[in-house]
Amino acid sequence: MSLVLSERTLEYFGEAITSCQSVANLSDLFMWSQGPLWAFLPHDVMLFSVANSQAQWLMSDCLHSQPLKGQTVNALIDSHHGLLALLILESRKLGMRKLFIDAKGRSDQPIAPELGKAVVALKLGGLWFADTGALPGFHRISFAVIGAQLPEMAQQQWGWIAPSIQAALARVVAGQSAADVPLADAPLEAQVLTARQTEIMKWVRQGKTNHEIGAIMDISPFTVKNHLQKIYQRMNVNNRVQALGQK
Repeated sequence: MSLVLSERTLEYFGEAITSCQSVANLSDLFMWSQGPLWAFLPHDVMLFSVANSQAQWLMSDCLHSQPLKGQTVNALIDSHHGLLALLILESRKLGMRKLFIDAKGRSDQPIAPELGKAVVALKLGGLWFADTGALPGFHRISFAVIGAQLPEMAQQQWGWIAPSIQAALARVVAGQSAADVPLADAPLEAQVLTARQTEIMKWVRQGKTNHEIGAIMDISPFTVKNHLQKIYQRMNVNNRVQALGQK
């Protein structure tokens, strides 16, 4: 049964759809999620991942307006055991593209008990999740919004806004992929590393922590950690100290 949305909610929806079209990078996505999207669908956290045809995560992040502990971020978007990974597995098992789980771990779908317990343990509120399935150019885009104010009866609102979130994420990852092409005429380190990875190493050389780098670059510490793992692979080193020692 569909809900009758108020005139103000419909106005917020129009603003969210219109402003979404200008989202082109992570910074734009964060500002949109905390502004027009929040007005239409109040939430505290947005999670997302974009995977290739081998189901490897090309990009993932956790956008939040209030500080979250590093262990909480890991519990949300760890690619193996995080909440988003569990949601993706459950949606595949159920053959569902959308799921709602309330703050007490309850859902109108027959979800696994451990998934409901994971939501309760985080103490962040209820969540709405969507998964695109296979897409041209990507394997899948998966995303969720979580929050104590998230309307439990927001199925209609979620169904309306989910395609816009999907489109915004597709643009963000496409722009990220273009920025990650190494420059052939750059110095040796810049030839080995992408432009974004080179920027991360600049802050590492200045002694910044993952949390500080994340704050500077508008990405989560978890994403900084993922970038560093790729940097170590490209530089053929095992850790931060060895990377700093490379000339």
